[in-house]
Amino acid sequence: MIVLGVIAVYQAVVMTAIGVLGNPLPASGSWLTTKPFIELCAAIVLLELASTYLGLLISTLVSSSDLAMQVLILPVMIQIVFCGGFFTLTGVANLVSTLIPARWGFAAVSSTAQLNELNRAMGIRIDPWWDHTAGAWLLDTGMMLAWSVAYVLLAWWQLTGSRPGRRTRRKAAVRSVAARVEGASRLSPVQ
Repeated sequence: MIVLGVIAVYQAVVMTAIGVLGNPLPASGSWLTTKPFIELCAAIVLLELASTYLGLLISTLVSSSDLAMQVLILPVMIQIVFCGGFFTLTGVANLVSTLIPARWGFAAVSSTAQLNELNRAMGIRIDPWWDHTAGAWLLDTGMMLAWSVAYVLLAWWQLTGSRPGRRTRRKAAVRSVAARVEGASRLSPVQ
């Protein structure tokens, strides 16, 4: 986890630097008002970590790496569609998007980059999660942290529940219950 964190920080700094290359940085950040570059990097790091942990969770649910690569296509496509950058999310789509880390990552970056100002100028619906305020940015990053923790805990639960010794005990417990049910059915009169 520490190695993934270090790699995520390095990648975020490099990707953010490339992304803003030749473009002016926002005048101020949403929360770190004097450090918009650091705020952008922080949002990207949290998104990378949440996405990595989602991948980790998925890998604990499948039996092989080949299958994991095939299964990962669906969550990646869902994150792209529901990030909020391609079309305005309303109704059920907006509700579903709250379950998607990319939605919160895009919102955090949009908050720092003040994309709602561009939306106002173009007459497009304003997204409250993109507001250039500390509250909006902290909500966005807090949700990415919450999803990261949820993915890690679910992956941990899946891994600890499927250890070889654990599986044997579970199977033994299931057999024991099955034997009791079978024994009870023998004792009851059949009509």
